[in-house]
Order: sequence, then C-alpha cells, then structure tokens
Amino acid sequence: MSELLFLVGMMGTGKSTVGQLVSEKLGITHIDSDIWIESKLKRCIPEIFEEMGEDFFRSQEKNFIENHLPLAPAIVSCGGGLCIADGMMDALKKKGVVICLSASKSEILKRVTEKENRPLLSGSDQERKIAQLLDERSPIYQSANHQIETDNLTPQDISDAVIEISRF
Repeated sequence: MSELLFLVGMMGTGKSTVGQLVSEKLGITHIDSDIWIESKLKRCIPEIFEEMGEDFFRSQEKNFIENHLPLAPAIVSCGGGLCIADGMMDALKKKGVVICLSASKSEILKRVTEKENRPLLSGSDQERKIAQLLDERSPIYQSANHQIETDNLTPQDISDAVIEISRF
C-alpha cells in the first residue's frame, strides 16, 4: 500500500510514540506535525501559543498538511487539534487513511499530568479542560476511518493494531 497514514486524537493517546514505533517496524518515514512546526518556527508549542496565538498555530498545521507531507508510504502523527478545524479531517481522508487513537478522560489525565508542552491544559483543573476538549472534539475524532481505544493497550499493542488496520 502506498498511502499516507494519519494518527489523530486527543493529546496523551500515544500518537507520537505509536507513529515512531510503526515507522521503525515497517521502515517507513514518520513525521510528527508538532515537531515539524516547532522546528520550522524554532519555538516550542507553548511559546508559539503565547507569542503568536492558537489561530496562528492552527494555520501552521494547515500549511503542514497542504504543503509539507512526506512522500508515501509514511506515517504522520498529528497534533491533537489538527483535524478539528473545518475541513481538516476531510483533507486528511483525501490524502490517506486516518486512524483515531482514543483514551478515557482519566487515562488522558494520567498520561499528560505534569507535562509542560500542553498549552491547552495550562493552569489548574486539567480534568475539566480535558473533559471539555473531549466533548468538543469527539464527534470529529469519531469520523476518522478507524478507531483504536488505547486505555488498556501498550504502545507495542497499539502499533500492531495500526499496522493491521493500515495493511502496509
């Protein structure tokens, strides 16, 4: 199969880790949209949000998808909000297969607690913020081509499921 494979979903669901594992197992290119944007702008995501705003960051995600994807076959780990903007999920589906990694609110909270690279969770009451983001984003995430619930799976298990779904 000579397609692009996109991993989408909330922060903390394992997109970056699983993307790298799939890349290593299959010997295909892996790119992480957040790392690409940080490298291009020479700033970490919290700095980008603080200095330029979320709208600017989302425009960079769109630019990445429209103009800077690797050649297929490849796996792309997308930032948690990348597919949320109008038309972005459809754009991903036109370019390849979209797999949503999901996790429960409590599992996401456990995985992202104390991480400093999560500007949408800055401040207090992370649990409420995660619940709100999940409520807002779940309908879009659920429109991905495939779903993998990650709560009780290891990164190896998830990467095996991604490979099985993708048929690479």
